Amino acid sequence: MRTSEDRSFLILLAAISIAFAWVLWPFFGALLWAILLAIIFAPLYRRALETLPGRDNVAALFTVVVVIVMVLIPVAIVIASLIDQGGELYQRVQNGEISFAHPLQQLRSALPDWAGFHFGSPGQYRSFGPEGAPVGTGRSGRTTDRRTCAQHRSVDAGVRRELARDALPAVFPAARR
Repeated sequence: MRTSEDRSFLILLAAISIAFAWVLWPFFGALLWAILLAIIFAPLYRRALETLPGRDNVAALFTVVVVIVMVLIPVAIVIASLIDQGGELYQRVQNGEISFAHPLQQLRSALPDWAGFHFGSPGQYRSFGPEGAPVGTGRSGRTTDRRTCAQHRSVDAGVRRELARDALPAVFPAARR
């Protein structure tokens, strides 16, 4: 008789715990921060209790004011600054004052041809159309056909073979034969 009561108690306890966690889940972030702040500022509260004996509420008020001044106000200022600068960056990108394409284009043009192929735009030299039909654009902006794509794939495989043959044993001495 006792074991069935224990079993039903554990099942009920598990069900209530799951329901409690389900109710608290939306507040998880706030609860986590509250617990962290309580742990971090507990020594300050204890020190305030020693300094102000019998005045628990004043010690708690002092600790809350310190948390607001040392944590919440600086965090609010930083978040407001980030939002302001993010909006300003968005406006500058929209107006064309800042372009992320130019530095990337300079990087791609400085690379040798075989490396530029590897860092091309997504889908470049990858899609296939009917024989001789355009399927992608190269770094120069020219349209390429299926034969050109096949040539680039063979160059790609050759570069991998050269790396496996020459570079890997130099980097990993155990790979030498």
